[in-house]
Order: sequence, then structure tokens, then C-alpha cells
Amino acid sequence: MDYIYEDLRETEYIDDAYERWEEYRRSLTGYVLGCLDKPSRLAIIGAGACNDYDLSRLISKGHEITLIDYNKGAMQMGLNRQHIGQEVTMIELDVFPVGISGYHGLEELFQRNAPFVDVRDYLDRVTGQALQSSFKLPGQYDIVLAAGFHSQLSIALVTLLHEYQRLGMVCFSREEMVSYAAYVSDINTKLAKQLHEKLCIAASRFLYGCEYACFAKNDASIYQIKSLFEQGRADVVKELCLSRVEGAYQLEQLLGREIMDERLMLESVSYFIWPFHKEKQYLLAGYVCRKCAGISDERME
Repeated sequence: MDYIYEDLRETEYIDDAYERWEEYRRSLTGYVLGCLDKPSRLAIIGAGACNDYDLSRLISKGHEITLIDYNKGAMQMGLNRQHIGQEVTMIELDVFPVGISGYHGLEELFQRNAPFVDVRDYLDRVTGQALQSSFKLPGQYDIVLAAGFHSQLSIALVTLLHEYQRLGMVCFSREEMVSYAAYVSDINTKLAKQLHEKLCIAASRFLYGCEYACFAKNDASIYQIKSLFEQGRADVVKELCLSRVEGAYQLEQLLGREIMDERLMLESVSYFIWPFHKEKQYLLAGYVCRKCAGISDERME
């Protein structure tokens, strides 16, 4: 049986990303450095091919770096490209371990046009198991960096459905499509909460990068919206009713609740234009947060 999932994994790493993301990488790295007043231990979760940060620049300021991703080969490729050696630690870790067999099982249901209820029951089982994984970061860090990470955790569940729809092998009704989208949204909410709980055990500060919205490559409105945010006019942006980015939106909602409940303190916010690939770009909000004094690592259980 042929599967699509492996092909999707091949497209996760964009060939020319390092070159095209130069300005974004410079700005995001500068933002990180501006948040650190002394040599610190940094964990970069969802590091991938290391296109988001100038690692040499971070190392030159005395910071210790740990890269965390489910694909060790991608991390090594990124280190090689930036000419980084043993001064960086790599940890191979999958924080949402649905696994290849889990995605293959979903594809098999799509290939035989299984009823929606069967797909939902299957996802209940495999994502439930993945959400119960007992991973933890093997170390303590001064700050965890997670930019553009949460939006990628469940993306395969959506992309596979769309691919099999395009092939004419899945024929869900409109109501079933809405239910599927709501199901994935709920998974993203649970993932944001679970991951934040785990990270709070390993660090006291976080840089969360949330993609606010997606824009076409030549859509100049991204600059106008960025300017509105920087002027404190989020109310005007809200009126535009932009389509939000799944995963990043749920993380942003979680951060808002944590700040309102005085479990997190928001230290700073900055906005970046992320030229993700040739066809689209993201407006990314970078939130630097700190655990409030007196909040224990187990506070959310």
C-alpha cells in the first residue's frame, strides 16, 4: 500500500529557507539576545534545520544551546550549514508521538473512504495515546525558545485529509468537515496546555512565537497589520477578522489565560515577518514570558 505521509515529511524542510529567512533570522536572534542580560542556557524546541536563529551569534555571547526536535538528521544538517560543532547539544524528542504507523492507519481509513465516525474513533485512540506520552526535557534551562512550533504539531492530520479529498477518496459532508476541523482544534488546545506544563518544569522563561495570520507572498497588507500591532491597535486588527493559524492560535489563547490568572508575566512582545516559502508569509508575534513568583511546576495539574 502506498502512503503519503513520508512525502509530507520530506516537504517539512524548505530547501532555500536558510537563504530567504536571513532578515527574519537576524531580527529574531536579535530579539532573543535583547532578552538576555547574562550567559544563559537556551533550549530551542522544534529546532528543525536551525533556520530561525543565528547560532554562532548566540554562542559568541556565551549562551549554551540545546536543540530539540524529532528529526536529528535535520538538526545536524542545520548545524553543518552554520558551521557549528560540538558546542551545541542535540536531543531527539517527539512531543506528539502519533508515529508513522499512526498516520498510516489514518491514511488506510481515508483510502477506503471510511465513515467519519470510524475516522473520529481512530483519532481518539491514536491521538489520545500521543497526548498521554510522558516526555520531559532532560535538563534545566534559563529560557525555552519555541517559534512557529505549535502550528506544526498536528498539521499532518489536516494535510492528509486534504490530500485524500483532492484525490477523490474522502467524501465527508460539510458538517463532517466542520467536525473534523473542530476535533483538530481541540487537539491543538490540549497540546498547547500539555507542552506548556512540561516546559514549565524545565524553565522559568519562554519565547513563544505564534503565527498570527498567513499572507500571500506579495500581500503588502502584512506590513500595515504589523504596524498596527506595534502601535497598540490590536482592536483595529481584530475587526479585520483575519483567519488565524491553528496551533498558534490555541497557544496564544493559553498564554492569555495564564497571564490573566497571574501564572505568567508578559515581559515583551515583538512582531516579525516570516517569509515561510515562495508562496506565503506569516506575521509572527514573539511573546517573552516568565513564570510568576510562587507558581510551582505542578500548578496546572
